[in-house]
Order: sequence, then C-alpha cells, then structure tokens
Amino acid sequence: MTVLTKISDLARKPDINDDPLVENEYGPDPENARRRKPPGYHVWVYRSKFCHSFLTCFSFCILSMVLTGAILGLVYYTAFREPVRYRGYCAIPIELPRDIVMQDARFQKPQVMSATEVPLRWENDPDVAIFTTLNKEASGDALNSLLERFDIDDHIERISIYNDGNNVEFIHDFDVNATGIVDKSRCFQMELDPDVVVQPGVFVFRIQRGEAFNIMRVRTELQAALPPAPHLLSTVSSIYAEKCADKPIYNLKKVGRSGSNGIRRKRSPEQPPYDYLHFAGKHLQEIAIDNLDELVEYEKKQTV
Repeated sequence: MTVLTKISDLARKPDINDDPLVENEYGPDPENARRRKPPGYHVWVYRSKFCHSFLTCFSFCILSMVLTGAILGLVYYTAFREPVRYRGYCAIPIELPRDIVMQDARFQKPQVMSATEVPLRWENDPDVAIFTTLNKEASGDALNSLLERFDIDDHIERISIYNDGNNVEFIHDFDVNATGIVDKSRCFQMELDPDVVVQPGVFVFRIQRGEAFNIMRVRTELQAALPPAPHLLSTVSSIYAEKCADKPIYNLKKVGRSGSNGIRRKRSPEQPPYDYLHFAGKHLQEIAIDNLDELVEYEKKQTV
C-alpha cells in the first residue's frame, strides 16, 4: 500500500526576494530609483559651486547697501550740521549819544528795548567804517568805538581788541570753561562768565540775523594770584598755551568791595579807570585788576 505524505515546509522552495540588500544596489537606474521611492519623497541635489556664488553675491549686495546708507547719512549730517565758523570785525560804540539813537531808524525796531541795545554792523574788512548812523555828519562820540576782530568756531571764541596800539586778545574756551587774556607782557586766566560771554552757536546766529546786542557797560573787579602759575597752561587750549608760553600767567579771582554784594555791576561814572575792555556778545565788560601794580613790581624784581 502506498502512503502519500504532506510535503514538509522545509523542503518547499523558498520565495525569491528581489529587494536590494544595500541602498543603490541597482546602480544609477532611473526606472528602479523611481520604483523604490515611497510617495512624497524628494531628493535635493546640493550644488556647492552654485550656492557659494549665490551667497557671495548676496553678501556683496547687503554690504553695498549698508555702505551706501552710511555714506548718504554722513552727507546729510554734514549738510544739515555745518560747523560754527565766523570771522569778521565789528566796532562797538563805547558811548552813544541818545540823540543819535533817536535819529537812526535802525534803533526803532521792536526788539531794541533801550539805547543800550543796538544793532551792530559786521564786516570782513577792518578798514570799513563798521558802525554808522543815519547822521552822516556824526563824529566825535558816535565814532568813539572799540574795534574787535572775532574768530569763532564750535568751542572757542577768539576776540582781538585793537586799542591805540595796546592790542589784547581774549580767548574764551567753552571746553574747559575758562577765559584767557593775552597781553603783550603777561597772561591771565579766569573762569568763563556766561553772563557776558555768549555761546558760539548763539553768537553767530545772532550776527547772521542782524539782531541787536546789549552794550551796557558793566564792571568786573579781579585780583591776580601771586606767584605766577605756569601749570595753568596744561589746562587750556593749545592756542592760548602757545601765545603764553614765554610769558608769566596769573590766575584771576573775583573780589568784593565793602557795601557791595556783586562783583559784576553796572558801571558808575565815579569808578576808577579799567585795565581791559571787551565785548563778547553781551555787555561791554570793564575788567579792573586791583593788584596790577603789584604784579609789575614783582616782574621787575624777577628780572633784576
């Protein structure tokens, strides 16, 4: 008798699996590559040369835009923020008769409050008659004026005074808040007084607008400290230090008088003569150094 048995699974012929054992086993076959990729799968091809060129061009464009903006900003800044600069001459009337003031139409402007506020004329030529009135015949007191040369920048006002050969220069340094006086024989330094010295920007603005200035005379009494203080040259501008390098320099301090609580006050006819007179935008300032004779004697002893 013949017995038929079931074929064992072990003897069954195994199924052939065509799946590749490693990635890209079939090589660069486009058809096989498309067949084996799941849906929604994308292949990004990185092209290094193209990307490097693109990034370089993009960076260059950004840098060019930044530089262009910086240059345009600098141009606009310099155009709208021009440095303060003025050079010119002006003759400030020392004594102005009131009848001349009443005849001059320039003094009838609303902003001219009194005879001590007058419009001044500024010129580039020192030989020009700077201060004139409508009265062409006027002379004498009307021509009694103080000729000054102004050299003003952002931080320093240099005022040269021409007074019958006795030339004096005032240097107002707003950076260190100091005023220097340069005489032919000596130099002085004191604290800048904002009540008589107008700031450079405001000063030039008023000059350009032709505004009136207060020329009322005020008196400041000072005293020089002995001995000279050459170390002061290290605290002032280079212009002042250069002019006073070979001169004694004294520090000035304000002093009071009995019965007076203010050092700077309106001048009275009974006041003794002054040593220096100058105009820096507000008031004609008389400066009297009480111990000037003592300084002269001290300097004579040093030269013996």
